[in-house]
Parts: sequence; C-alpha cells; structure tokens
Amino acid sequence: MAARWLKDYSEKTKSTKRNIHGFMVFLRKKIILSTAREELWKRYEGCHQAQFGQDSPINTYTQHLQDYQLRCRDNKGKALISDYALKMKFVNGLISLIK
Repeated sequence: MAARWLKDYSEKTKSTKRNIHGFMVFLRKKIILSTAREELWKRYEGCHQAQFGQDSPINTYTQHLQDYQLRCRDNKGKALISDYALKMKFVNGLISLIK
C-alpha cells in the first residue's frame, strides 16, 4: 500500500519539491482522519428542525441534539455543550410555525 502511495506522491509532486517531510505529510493525510470533534461541532451548529423535514416530529430533532451533546467532548472528556446551551439551540432551531 505504501508503495502505491509513494508512486501517487511522485506523480503529483514536482521532482524539485519531493522530500521525506512532504511524503510524510502526504501519508498523514491518507492515514489520519481529520478531527471528528470539529466536524461534529460544525454539524451541531448547523442542526435545525427543518433539515429533518417539516413533517418530522420534534422528537427526531431533540434526539439529534442530545446525541451531539453526548458525542461532543473536550480533551478531558467533559461535555462541550451544556444543558442550557442545548435548550437554547433547541428553541432557536425550531420551525417558525412551532415557535
């Protein structure tokens, strides 16, 4: 597998810019996934009831918010989203007809 990636790196990079550091960075992008914490946070920030459909029950929206609260943790394992912030996100994300 690494030989294939080396060939891919060689094809995509000019010969004057090829070095071991560049190859390691190239490998890191292939092997190490981006931080899931940041992606979860972005999805939490963009979460609102309308994305589940106008006819979807409120329970679906609340379950997703609670899932984000459980999964979004800092380096020490503490929740990034407080209960108060979750309630405010819930109210702000509701469809305007329900508010």
